[in-house]
Amino acid sequence: MMIFISSVLDPRNKLYYVPFAIVDMLGKEVDEKLCSEVKKYMNKLFEYNVKKSPKSSLHVPSSPTSSDNSSSISSVSGCGNSVNREIMRTKQQFEKHKRSNKPELERYHAEDIETYSDDFDIFMWWKFNELRFPILAEMVRDVLPIPISSVASECAFNT
Repeated sequence: MMIFISSVLDPRNKLYYVPFAIVDMLGKEVDEKLCSEVKKYMNKLFEYNVKKSPKSSLHVPSSPTSSDNSSSISSVSGCGNSVNREIMRTKQQFEKHKRSNKPELERYHAEDIETYSDDFDIFMWWKFNELRFPILAEMVRDVLPIPISSVASECAFNT
């Protein structure tokens, strides 16, 4: 389940990729049921984080408008002017959309997905967007560092 939650927390995938991944990994028989389970689990995980977090999800900015999206920087790299532009864009979005009626999780899913690029850094993206999605950013810090694959200790230490 956590592999699907990790995919949802990737702004390049969100919920769009989960059905394809489920069909590819497990087949069409479990597609619809597992997709609804992933959504349910994501909502429960979000609600848990809302309860444990001192940050409020009610007074954060909403998603950018379509004119903001057209000027959006889709790739977040680790240095240089693109970082400064991303910081300024996030700050402008925060100032422009101080209050929203939509919950944070709905706003995240409503925004367009980010385009794929070789230099995209998911942790930098979440760092720049933490003001807009504080609870989700907290979830990212908990979920994304979890190693998904495993190797038998015999293989890892065998010389």
